[in-house]
Amino acid sequence: MDTAARLLDAWERGAARTATDRALSLLAAAEPELGVDILAALSIGRRDARLLELRTRLFGDVLVGLATCAACGELLELEFSAADLMLGPGSDPDEPAVLRASGYELRVRPLDSRDLVGIAQLHDIPTAREELLLACVLGASRDGTEVPADQLPTAALDMVEEWLAAADPQADIEMALHCPGCAAGWRQGFDIVSFLWAEIDAWARRTVYDVHRLAAAYGWREGDILAMSAPRRQAYLDLVGT
Repeated sequence: MDTAARLLDAWERGAARTATDRALSLLAAAEPELGVDILAALSIGRRDARLLELRTRLFGDVLVGLATCAACGELLELEFSAADLMLGPGSDPDEPAVLRASGYELRVRPLDSRDLVGIAQLHDIPTAREELLLACVLGASRDGTEVPADQLPTAALDMVEEWLAAADPQADIEMALHCPGCAAGWRQGFDIVSFLWAEIDAWARRTVYDVHRLAAAYGWREGDILAMSAPRRQAYLDLVGT
């Protein structure tokens, strides 16, 4: 099965799934040799870097999106490069680290997709944040005495959050935006999962329609049509339209 067919299968499966499931399905379609378990264990930043690379392979380096100015309500059209969104890790985000402050010593790990699945049903943002930070703590002690993670003070969890931002910056991308109408400036997050999924959804619907037209005209099977190169498929579509 070629990449186009695998992506269509991922699109079909992902229609009723969470954003995390969609991200893993797309990566598994693009890199079937790795398997979902390996992809799910990647830090969020490494996962999202792979999604950006996949997006570039499929649709090119230039991304176009919309944003609304919070100050005046003007709708802005944005054009930016995937390369500009690619950040190197602050450290090795796949390796545990030891944090020390205020007498506490914490052994922590980066967040991965499995952690996001674990809080998918939580609608209270503060609770979800706390659950994610606690999931990062592999062990904690104070002055040599073990401390359960759920008994750590807020300051210790804040320290974990700061480490996550520094160690895995690709997991939380923000763009600096400027409104030409009112000159307001602000920072806005960029979510590669939802952005790429919207593009995959549009591509999949176009592709299914193209398959329908060629199958109706020539009686070909879906697999044979998807196996064609894009230029050859388009050439046949042009003939169907004549």
